[in-house]
Amino acid sequence: MKRAIMTLGILVLVTSAAVAQDRWLHIRVQEDDMADYAVSINMPLAAVEAFLSHSELDELRDGKLHLGDHAEFDGVDLHEILLALRDAPDSEFITIRSRDDSVRVAKESGYLLVHVDDRRGDRVRVRIPMEVVDVLIDTEGEEVDVVRLLDALAVLDGTDLISVDSDESRIRIWIDSSHSGE
Repeated sequence: MKRAIMTLGILVLVTSAAVAQDRWLHIRVQEDDMADYAVSINMPLAAVEAFLSHSELDELRDGKLHLGDHAEFDGVDLHEILLALRDAPDSEFITIRSRDDSVRVAKESGYLLVHVDDRRGDRVRVRIPMEVVDVLIDTEGEEVDVVRLLDALAVLDGTDLISVDSDESRIRIWIDSSHSGE
């Protein structure tokens, strides 16, 4: 679960900056089993955009995230799914409850929400503005324009994009206008 959460966190880092100079990306990671270990990142979104725009990594080049084979998952067209979610009214799409955990995927008040809880008390919350979904829908081919994603997130102020609270760690990723994230 930790690796999936960190991967999701990196994806949000890649997609969660905005052009506005007064916006900041904040990431907090606290590992409970290591009391002296914590990560605190406060980056101006303009700096994140500049980094992403000039990156020459395998999947990220010139401000574009190259999805390659990840654009389709065993014949499932992600573009069509996102289009259907965008056009659907606010609703609860998926609810799974078992003795050990629960999962909820919903659209509420302009956000796509994913909530995961397990019986140990671990909680994952992901909140994606529908403007980000719009950018993903407008994506042609196998490239996502990260700068457009940044612009779509520019309106956020203090809204958590991802929060994870588990026995092992606490992770929070959000955008606001405070340079300190306090």
